Amino acid sequence: MIQHIMVPLDGSPLAECVLRHVLTVAKVFGAARVTLLRVVERSRQGGLDFALAPLRWHLQMAEAKQYLDQVAAHLTHLHLRVSAVLVEGKAAEGIAEYIAQSDVGLLILSTHGHSGLGPWSISGVVQKVILGTRVPTLLVRAHKPPAPRNRPALYRTILAPVDGSRRAECVLPMLNSLATTLGARVVLAHVIPHVALPHRASKTQQQLDLEHRLVEMSRDEGERYVHHLATHMSSYVETRVIVSDDVAGSLHGLTQDQHADVVVLCAHGCTRAARWPYGTTPLLIVHDVDSSMEITSPAAEAIIQSKGH
Repeated sequence: MIQHIMVPLDGSPLAECVLRHVLTVAKVFGAARVTLLRVVERSRQGGLDFALAPLRWHLQMAEAKQYLDQVAAHLTHLHLRVSAVLVEGKAAEGIAEYIAQSDVGLLILSTHGHSGLGPWSISGVVQKVILGTRVPTLLVRAHKPPAPRNRPALYRTILAPVDGSRRAECVLPMLNSLATTLGARVVLAHVIPHVALPHRASKTQQQLDLEHRLVEMSRDEGERYVHHLATHMSSYVETRVIVSDDVAGSLHGLTQDQHADVVVLCAHGCTRAARWPYGTTPLLIVHDVDSSMEITSPAAEAIIQSKGH
């Protein structure tokens, strides 16, 4: 399914939080090759530093290459097919350009790198990358201190939100591969909004009863829907149907309640706006959910979000 995994690194311990997940995902897609990418940007210098700039640049590139070679050797020792690529440019643009020129099946990157954790859920570079590329993405929550990079990440519970659309269901083949290979528990989640009849004054009891019946009908239909999906998967699957107008908030809470290690969801669902790379709900989950995440779309664009530890 996935034959090429790309892993951007910037030399920081936070960025290296992805390496344990690379080991886990590579186990699922055993034939996949891994490319480690380092984008090095020239620093702007003046005065005496300008005269030394060529030497500094040569040393900077040499150090970056040595770092990539060391990480590649480490992963190769753990039986992965690894290559290292060093390019010059700005980080987000360099990553996007490499993806555009290469047959990347999955992008694995950390939410933060050398700039530190900061107040935001993802760094500015990562924000640019996930909004500017069209490739399945495993987004790993960075944390301190990073866990040992020679120990694969554990995916014990995987949460997968589905909304009844074919777009949302495009994650199921990858989800099934992850869960079956790793022996993970899958939670299929379907959130149903409340049904409200239009009214100008206070609702009558008859209207309230009708709204209640409509919600129960929707819940029953949702139960049948997720059960149908579950019967077509070879992994162990549990289902959850929630009635709520706050889809992202409900999924956030469910992720915590189920102790989900990974959230797998489509970049768009039934309300897709073609001009935007992500729908509102996936984007809110990317920023709010603590687990790592993979997102996919009908055009093979995905994000998987996973806990960094």
